Amino acid sequence: PNVEVRNTLENPAVSIGDPDALSKLFGIVPTAAGATVNEHTALNYSAVWACVNLIAGQVATLPLQIRRRTGENTSEVASDHPAAPFLTKVADPFTGTTTVDWREAQQASLLLWGNAYTRIHWKRDKSRGFTRLEPLLPNKVTPKVSGRTMVYEIEGESGKKETVGRDRIIHVRGLSRDGLKRMSVIGQTRE
Repeated sequence: PNVEVRNTLENPAVSIGDPDALSKLFGIVPTAAGATVNEHTALNYSAVWACVNLIAGQVATLPLQIRRRTGENTSEVASDHPAAPFLTKVADPFTGTTTVDWREAQQASLLLWGNAYTRIHWKRDKSRGFTRLEPLLPNKVTPKVSGRTMVYEIEGESGKKETVGRDRIIHVRGLSRDGLKRMSVIGQTRE
């Protein structure tokens, strides 16, 4: 007889009745107390939310200037630099993300994950600058060394992975043990 065979998302080695196995499958590691604490769930705690919101909001409003060296110990504001509008007004004209919104998101990522990533969308001729700065979720980016250079693997919404060069990523780093990926503050203090 013809029997229809369907593919299943369930891994036969993982029982869907085993909460510990499912947690590990989805990257959720419970603490010794049994509570799941990660960068997303930590924001449900008012103290964490208040601290991240306050610090990220304040850092985002600090003055940011691009400066041009004019001498050994002197510089001037370079308001004509191609990156100036993106760092002082609108970081992403495509989404309308202001520079303050972008900087706040980057600081929040740094505070929670220990890493902040931004994808640079260059114009076809890189010497003419870029078109937008796109913040990336740190848990979707993996820095790697390929040969003698750093590359970044970015996981898209569909799960498809793309590898891009260092010239297309702004990576702000926190504390690290390996020099590549920084330590998550929440991950280090979850217990």
